[in-house]
Amino acid sequence: MFCLPLALQQGSVLPGLAAMLAVCLASGSSFMLLAYLCEKLYGQSYRDIWAASLGPKTSVIVDFSIVVNGLAVCMLYQVLVADLVQQAAAALFGVADLSRSLIVWVNALLIIAPLCHLRNLSALRYTSITGLCLVLGVFAYVVSDFFGHWQVATSNLVAGAFHLDRGIFSMVAISVGAFQAHYNSPRFFKELGCNLQQHSRMTIIAYTLTFAIYSIFAVAGMGLFGSSTTGNVLKNYAAAGSSVVVAGWVGTIFNMNFTYPLVFVSARNSLISMVPALEKANEKRPRAAHVAITCSMLVVTSCAACLTDDISFVTGMLGAFALLKVMLLIFVLVLIVLEVSCCFGCCCWCCYCCCGLYLGLAVVSNCEEPPWAPASRGSSRQFLFFVSLGLL
Repeated sequence: MFCLPLALQQGSVLPGLAAMLAVCLASGSSFMLLAYLCEKLYGQSYRDIWAASLGPKTSVIVDFSIVVNGLAVCMLYQVLVADLVQQAAAALFGVADLSRSLIVWVNALLIIAPLCHLRNLSALRYTSITGLCLVLGVFAYVVSDFFGHWQVATSNLVAGAFHLDRGIFSMVAISVGAFQAHYNSPRFFKELGCNLQQHSRMTIIAYTLTFAIYSIFAVAGMGLFGSSTTGNVLKNYAAAGSSVVVAGWVGTIFNMNFTYPLVFVSARNSLISMVPALEKANEKRPRAAHVAITCSMLVVTSCAACLTDDISFVTGMLGAFALLKVMLLIFVLVLIVLEVSCCFGCCCWCCYCCCGLYLGLAVVSNCEEPPWAPASRGSSRQFLFFVSLGLL
């Protein structure tokens, strides 16, 4: 959510909100689609759906995608925590040049590692609810600040109201990452008694509220800071800001740290399922395997978090990766409905086409300006250039 103002600034207000709405509709539809596939294919998890539609031998692809997605989200949390700890340290203790790498490793060793080694994460549901309330408090503060600086905010919004260039693809990718919750759909469907109608109703309500919160926050953040909006909008607030701002930083740090293990455990379980050697080691020596795998994955995410400070880039690439799975699921449903006999071959071909189309668009939109791209960022010529490159 915190990088949506930058995404809106890159994609401009009107096209950006339209793109966010389109992503919300596509994401919500595919979320309901997963429940339909669970009912149609008698599956109870994302892996079951894939195995039933494309064959059990290909289910390793699902595990791989969950591992990549989980590690990327965990890295994103660590980058965000490092950003906010730097800000809070400067505001509370006057330490302006605290090392990001030091923050990442100390936080990983003292807070994240003990939480990730827990066998039972049920107690974290209370901290998750608390963290969610704190994030909503940050949302309320940014929106109230927007209305408190109404004239400046509206002038920034008018200045960035409309332009079309590669920024719109970055907006799409970041929005997909923000709306991504699809691995939970089969579990929600099961907890709702496999009632497809009730699942659809709850999905519509949830995605409507989420779109309202995201769009308001993006408009408020972009209006407040305009062209100076950073990848993490909370970094735009001065380190010597009010106590409310500092409380927002601390609350967000709390939320990220206690949400991290919930994502991490899913990635760890998928990694064990994907690698037979790890699965055997986990059966023979579960405690040693648990510690070794957890520590190794934590080292990987911490090292990656030390290499970047731009959460918008990570979120955009994560969204690009996520949309491929959503698009593939749509084709799987079509093949099931049409009862195509060569299901596996058709799905592989559709997946290949989707990868070539969307990944090309998302990668070029999230990378730095290449020297061979047309000049003038706001021109329609550059917009068409990146569309053509993505299609190729």
